[in-house]
Amino acid sequence: MARDLTLILSAPPLALVDAVYFIERGLAQAGYRHGPAISRIDLSDMPGLSAHTEMDVPFVASQQGGIAGWLALTMEFFSDTSTLDISVARWEQNYINIYIDTNASIPWHKPHAGQLNIFVLAAIHIARSVRAFGGVGGLEFDLNKITPDMLPAAILNNPANPGFPSEVGLIPIAAMAEDAVHAVAGSTFKIEPQDGYWSLLANDFVRLFV
Repeated sequence: MARDLTLILSAPPLALVDAVYFIERGLAQAGYRHGPAISRIDLSDMPGLSAHTEMDVPFVASQQGGIAGWLALTMEFFSDTSTLDISVARWEQNYINIYIDTNASIPWHKPHAGQLNIFVLAAIHIARSVRAFGGVGGLEFDLNKITPDMLPAAILNNPANPGFPSEVGLIPIAAMAEDAVHAVAGSTFKIEPQDGYWSLLANDFVRLFV
């Protein structure tokens, strides 16, 4: 059986055309190439990883006015080692969410350590490119939106499973000093600095990939 690994980024209120541009640029640095199309979806279908699509346009049309006025979309990116499904939603005037999903590629009965590292690094490339406020997620992470003010608390206390930590989190290094992040999360998470973000992986979660 396979389970999806999802990370939701909360980021400044980019127009979707700009979000697509920055996501593509960030993932290109990690060796990813985009799929042939972008699909419009309704906000009510978010997070959109299996949503009904309302319209498809060629990916190149995204930078030529083809997605003007859209509020939510989904697209695919590929590398030699993994596939990412990515959805973007503009919920409010002050933020967007970016949903990064491994396309159910991690087998639950035989986890793959390299796949987890690839996923986290790809997410950080996107986060840096859009200047994300942070991110949170995990296996079968069932939450439709993350507002900026939910971070970093949502990493320590999973809103979809109150009383338990989330399995994956990103915190901008500029937003939290090393001693502070270790003080609040060091007993529960493996913490590493990576390209401007603290990556937090729950200890119990990391053991699945050893």
